[in-house]
Amino acid sequence: MLVDDASAEFHDFFERHYAELARLAHLLTGEKDAADDLAADALVALWQRWDRLRAAQHPVAYARGVVANLARERIRSGSASDGE
Repeated sequence: MLVDDASAEFHDFFERHYAELARLAHLLTGEKDAADDLAADALVALWQRWDRLRAAQHPVAYARGVVANLARERIRSGSASDGE
């Protein structure tokens, strides 16, 4: 039953915050397609830790941090390949 509850909670979290996370990623990268991918990757990372995060006071803040870190990694890897 706990797995079902966790899945339902995460699904609700996803529905409420995916668009916001994608917009944040788009603002950070300037790339629409990359933004969708980064938001999805961030949510996969959250799902993997959902057992701990679901009890956190502000899981969306953690999600925003994951998006920012993924965007930074993407920008750095893009900048490195631009210089080659």
